[in-house]
Amino acid sequence: MFFPRPSLILLALLVLAAACDKKDDGTPTPPTPSNPIPPADPRPDAMFTAAMVDSYFNGDLNTVSNATAVAYGPTWIGLYIGDVSLNNVQLDTSFGLYSISSNNSSLDLSSGNASWYTTGGSGFQPITQQVDDIAFPTIGPVNSPDTIRRSQVYTFSCANVSGADSVSFALNFNVRILAGNATSVTLTPSETAAMQLGSTYASIVAITYTERLIGNRRCQFRKQRSTVKVLVVTD
Repeated sequence: MFFPRPSLILLALLVLAAACDKKDDGTPTPPTPSNPIPPADPRPDAMFTAAMVDSYFNGDLNTVSNATAVAYGPTWIGLYIGDVSLNNVQLDTSFGLYSISSNNSSLDLSSGNASWYTTGGSGFQPITQQVDDIAFPTIGPVNSPDTIRRSQVYTFSCANVSGADSVSFALNFNVRILAGNATSVTLTPSETAAMQLGSTYASIVAITYTERLIGNRRCQFRKQRSTVKVLVVTD
């Protein structure tokens, strides 16, 4: 039976945190003017993510709850903001990146509740936030072929998505984030040709979020649900 390893879950969550809210809605990028005005930084000052990860074996669903938190400085990712907990389960911290310990299975997000608490630090005041104005998105299992053939087109998809602001597709170091309730992406022959042979961890993550101004800091609270699967890359 395949259950996603905590290290892989954490890697996927941190990749999404780094990607932040960049979304591809299919609109062509306009030409850059000769004297462009720098856009406002779209990145929040802090991001708190409550995540549910689904995997399937012989049709049976297994769900793991996880969480990450990260605060950003002008030149540094990973500010220390004191103790951080979600639903009274404390997150561990390493170099300012917060996550649930790999041996901590007490976090359960199945009720949909996400109550965040921090003691504060690095210019962030203590935070007590009940995130009940958004619900976890729903997502179906991966339904694309189990085998990816290099140098051929491959469509990576899941059965359904609803309630998402964006959807992230991660497959063999290819990551795309699409707006709305997208259910598939298509990889070109050149993209599949660059894939490494063998088993690869694949995930589709439905994301929704709300932002709140706490003190003078813009904090983003995410709820996301993902479906994961191990696929095989062959020639």
